[in-house]
Amino acid sequence: VRRGYAQWTTNAVGMQTLGLSKMALPPVFACGGWTNRATACAMRSGGRSRTTGTSLGGALQMRCFSSGDASASVYNYQARLHAAPLYAPTDKPVLITTPIFYVNGPPHIGHLYSALLADAVARWHRILGASTLFTTGTDEHGQKVQDTAKAKGVTPKEWCERVASEFRALFDSADISYDDFIRTTEPRHARAVNRLWELLVLKGHIYSGEYQGWYCVSDEAFLTPLQITDGPIDEATGKPKKVSIESGNTVEWVVEQNYKFRLSSFRERLIHWLETATTGPTSSAGNRVIAPQTRYEEILNMLKNGPLQDLSVSRVGNRIRWAIPVPDDPTHTIYVWLDALTNYLTVTGYPDWDTPEPNTPPHSAPPHTTPQPPHAWPADYQILGKDILKFHAIYWPAFLLAAELPLPRHIVAHSHWTRNRTKMSKSLGNVVCPGSAIRAYGLDPVRYFLLKDGGISDDGDYSELALTSRLNGELADNLGNLMARVTAPAINPSGRLPPRPPADALHPVDIALIQKLRQLPDEVDKAFRRVAFAQGINLIMEAVQETNKYFTDNEPWKLLKESHSNNTTPSNNNNNNNNTTTTHSNNSKTQRWATVIYTATEAARISALLLQPVMPQSCDKMLAMLDVPPSHRTSAHMGFGRPSSSSSSGATTHNTNTTTDSARESESESE
Repeated sequence: VRRGYAQWTTNAVGMQTLGLSKMALPPVFACGGWTNRATACAMRSGGRSRTTGTSLGGALQMRCFSSGDASASVYNYQARLHAAPLYAPTDKPVLITTPIFYVNGPPHIGHLYSALLADAVARWHRILGASTLFTTGTDEHGQKVQDTAKAKGVTPKEWCERVASEFRALFDSADISYDDFIRTTEPRHARAVNRLWELLVLKGHIYSGEYQGWYCVSDEAFLTPLQITDGPIDEATGKPKKVSIESGNTVEWVVEQNYKFRLSSFRERLIHWLETATTGPTSSAGNRVIAPQTRYEEILNMLKNGPLQDLSVSRVGNRIRWAIPVPDDPTHTIYVWLDALTNYLTVTGYPDWDTPEPNTPPHSAPPHTTPQPPHAWPADYQILGKDILKFHAIYWPAFLLAAELPLPRHIVAHSHWTRNRTKMSKSLGNVVCPGSAIRAYGLDPVRYFLLKDGGISDDGDYSELALTSRLNGELADNLGNLMARVTAPAINPSGRLPPRPPADALHPVDIALIQKLRQLPDEVDKAFRRVAFAQGINLIMEAVQETNKYFTDNEPWKLLKESHSNNTTPSNNNNNNNNTTTTHSNNSKTQRWATVIYTATEAARISALLLQPVMPQSCDKMLAMLDVPPSHRTSAHMGFGRPSSSSSSGATTHNTNTTTDSARESESESE
């Protein structure tokens, strides 16, 4: 198998082989960063499938057969996955958002995980044939940014430019295929925020009042007395500091005149939305608008167990200067969360939904008019960390209800990451730098590990031991092993895909594996649409493992050797019966070999197609090795039974000159 890896990577991919120690992987799994940034951009804006410029050279050159063989009902090449997303209307782009990340510090593994979940969702829907609007970006206003920039000795603008570029660089190196990167300091966003503010004022949902209470600068959140507790002792006063119960960050008492949003009037409507809105045909727990179920219950209980307080949505301008000014009142600036949440409208073209001309001046429509929903809104997936769920599941829907705009269809609040079961913190020095992890292990292995081990309901744990175990046990020894086997010249000397075997040539073990592969795309589709990537990956890797066992049990290398060793020219004294028996035996061995190779290769193809959202660069190489063109890498081609063409009748003839008997014997010993 190790020799097969080296042969695979040298002959087929042309990448230099890493030292194949236990931790090492086939280099097809160790490719970091964009191979071609222009290609990536083309993938987003065009057909969504990455083209390959790799010359396969002496690689396996399997034929891509067209339809024409209807030998048995066991084959179902056209998969039953549909191009339409889960939600109507079908002509609406699937809108997938990450939170915009606060620029108070450099990106960490949690930021990458949010972006990676959204990226995998976007890639999967593109494979289904849907258009997408996948957005991410940076949140650049607020007191915390203002204070951080001052502490660093730079202006807020300079600080934002620096950190925003770090987020862009990380996401580009991690192959995050975003369609739009929004920054809240952009003019288009200020226009959207101003328009929403004016709309809320004119509809009577914002009023002037005084706020007296606790404010957490680190969380940029106003807190009630029930949300704070005593923290560590303040050395200056000798008294305990007040901290947020949820985050543990220090809070301060604030008294200021500001504008307030009538959040209290939306409590019943929010409860009704949570109890009735679904992401599927039923109101079961698996179809709640908020996932996972524990987060849904958390928000619902928060609404039911106590009244909502009206929310301050502005700060005094002489205290918070680095923010968007309140329209018609420059002495106040807009609260950072109202500002930040509006980015989800900005990326859809708001406030110009009702303005067909792209260069229309701002506020061309009367400000009291509610614009018609755009082509992409509402959001189909809003993916975020559990720590900011309250802002997205209470504040944000309330703002939208007040503006009479549609609500998000699915909010996924994932859990956090620990390191070796310990909470990550700068003081402990155990924060994972995502860029370093990618450089150490390769991009696709890190993507695979995060999507497989990351937590939705429970915190995921990052450890080098677990990461290495995934790489060796699942990618190298399982998926890599299958690819090495089906592309090995010693097992398939001609380097061509055998014709699809007839129904009467199938054994029970063939039919059992084929049935599993037929069901696999639908099962993975259900998991991926629910953002349950760990479940979907498990299904795929189980099929790969079963295929490896099928390959081992059926020993195609022996079938090949036996079919050749018996294929001798009969002597003159051989009778016709002996000739007939030998020919029948050879044909039987050859057909069995062809059936095993065809079935195992189909399993490799289907697995690589399904894993594209998880490991896009590696799957691109694997599919190229299997001669699957970019146009055949969609859900429409995930069914088992890659058709044979009418001209492929001679495709199974073995080229015995390409592999010596000793090489075949050596491969048999390796197996």
